[in-house]
Amino acid sequence: MALTEEELSRFLAETSGKKVQLRLNSNRQTMLSVRPSPDGRSARVSIHRVFLSAGPEVLRAAAGYLAGPSASDRRAIKDFIEHKVPELQRQTVSTASLRQQRGTSRGKHHNLVPQAQRINEQFFGGSLTFHIVWGRRERTGKARRRHVTLGSALVLERLIRIHPVMDTPHVPQWFLDFVIFHEMLHLYIPPYRTAGGRNAIHSPEFERIERLHPHYHAVRAWEKKWVWKMMNAWEVGTELPRRALVDFQPPALAESYRAPWLPPPAPVPPPASVQPSREPEAIQQDLFGDLLS
Repeated sequence: MALTEEELSRFLAETSGKKVQLRLNSNRQTMLSVRPSPDGRSARVSIHRVFLSAGPEVLRAAAGYLAGPSASDRRAIKDFIEHKVPELQRQTVSTASLRQQRGTSRGKHHNLVPQAQRINEQFFGGSLTFHIVWGRRERTGKARRRHVTLGSALVLERLIRIHPVMDTPHVPQWFLDFVIFHEMLHLYIPPYRTAGGRNAIHSPEFERIERLHPHYHAVRAWEKKWVWKMMNAWEVGTELPRRALVDFQPPALAESYRAPWLPPPAPVPPPASVQPSREPEAIQQDLFGDLLS
């Protein structure tokens, strides 16, 4: 029988001997995290909803995380999560169409679909299938100094969301293109679980390929200087100054650009109606014969 949130909070508090501030999450990466207070008497716990249906052994292991988990606690949590992954994947995929309906790819200034199709061809050989939409357009009305996520990629749903802060003519096109590329790279190199049980989201191979992007260094420089200004301007309904458009601007990529990690394109065969009248060896011999005669 599943516990309620209040029952789970009480169990963790009684088992650990600490005051617990519990928050249920639906994360797909960090399903259990504990932030103890400086004096060690209390803790903030974020735990996935799936733990409401966990058995006593797993719940005791979760309580062990409040004081510092033992090897057996870690193993019990790891086994429980891995056992629940197929169920969580089915639930995630079943909500894909609903998630897609909540966003649109056509913004006020940018249509994400043709941009993403071009990036897919240039950097991934057209191999990726996905949906791409703008995120929600909610503003707080005040400047923020917290972490901001410019994009997200849900691998199972093949869904990419882009923050609407960039749906403006005052953000460089090449910067938006790189954010789309970064999220598409998550579909190209999906996260995986390491031997130590950690989720490798930005793996060494992911970072290696990302650094091969011709605009990588320009993007990082622009990001460092302008992203928080961009975010805060969007929150209060203003725009970036025009100089942000040209700051760190890299050379434009040609339409025919093809990423260096892709295999070379296959040669295009001649039309069926065109047949060489002579063998290539004979043509080569005649050519050298003419040059040498």
